[in-house]
Amino acid sequence: GRQQTVIEWLDKYTIMEDLTIEDVTAETTMLALVGPDSGTILGLTTSHGPQDSLTAHSVRLGGVDVLAVEQPLGTLSRYWLITSPDSATGLWQHLTEAGAVPLGATAMDAARVNFGVPEFGPELGEPYNPLEAGLIGSVDFAKGCYIGQEVIARLDSYKKVQKYLVSLIFDAYATVSPGDELLQGGKQVGTVTSVAPEPLDGVLKGLGYVKAAAATLGANLEVAGSEKGSAEILSLAQPYGPPKD
Repeated sequence: GRQQTVIEWLDKYTIMEDLTIEDVTAETTMLALVGPDSGTILGLTTSHGPQDSLTAHSVRLGGVDVLAVEQPLGTLSRYWLITSPDSATGLWQHLTEAGAVPLGATAMDAARVNFGVPEFGPELGEPYNPLEAGLIGSVDFAKGCYIGQEVIARLDSYKKVQKYLVSLIFDAYATVSPGDELLQGGKQVGTVTSVAPEPLDGVLKGLGYVKAAAATLGANLEVAGSEKGSAEILSLAQPYGPPKD
């Protein structure tokens, strides 16, 4: 995990505030509940807010106190359920008895990629800035000073964003892996960052970063390597917040 890195970063930029930062990872367990009936199972009314919205609810499920944090996954309702490790088994049992079906990380990743939702690590992190990652709708250009404000403002004002996160579709039976290069006219213009575990409705989807000049809707790209197949840009990522006016 990156707990210590985050703690050190927050501590570095805490100047006047009187606060204590504590890592509670070992004291908590988190489950994800995803699907159209998620709110019903939790006894909550789903807000259907934007993907960058985080709405917290305190609920009691099967005798277990739970913090339910609502954050949609594409068009699906999703709740992050946070409780103590000792209560996790009871919570799991309550959810399955209420009709929830256990899914593994592979299925969750398939949903994420097919909805074009980036994840920390492959698409989000220190190598990428918010404008490259399609997070412009979550950036406040009118707010006062904050870390990185000047850099982001210059990139936006002078149109200097070098690459963009895009949703891709590949040949249904192509062999594509994260890290594969994307080519246009024989020259590298991007990199694949995530690939769905298997095709959906005859189409294999993925995510990747493509140079700004080549990142246009419907652009056809080649995946480097023999028998890798081709790729088409399905959309430019706009995962969170509205587009900037």
